[in-house]
Amino acid sequence: MTLRGFTLARLLASCTALRVMFAQSQPALYAAAAPRATLVQMAAAGLEDQIKKTIGSTKVVVYSKSYCPYCAKTKALFDSMDVKYTAIELDLMDDGPKVQEALLSITGQKTVPNVFVGGKHVGGNDATQAAAKSGELQKMLAK
Repeated sequence: MTLRGFTLARLLASCTALRVMFAQSQPALYAAAAPRATLVQMAAAGLEDQIKKTIGSTKVVVYSKSYCPYCAKTKALFDSMDVKYTAIELDLMDDGPKVQEALLSITGQKTVPNVFVGGKHVGGNDATQAAAKSGELQKMLAK
């Protein structure tokens, strides 16, 4: 493995919440002959794929930051509804900013919380609270 491949491997391995999922992205690590920009692009594309897998395989996902009051309100809403959810705290991850950029690419939303229910993007706290108030969130959770 070249120095570039090793650096990319360390970058991918530093992600705490999604570390296991990157085991499938090994081919990007062996593209040592490709220019650096290509490797970075492959890593970003791999990150988007892993986020999509997480969203698709987990009923409720909240991309959050531990200090964010809007994120706390969203998580409190799910707690009050006794809904199990996965919170991914971007500020506690080494590559949290990259995950947030990938979420922007996927959803058009860069802010947190970034909420997904049943594989569908709900939006931020305001949209999630409104969906709960209207009953739409409960319908999404029932599917």
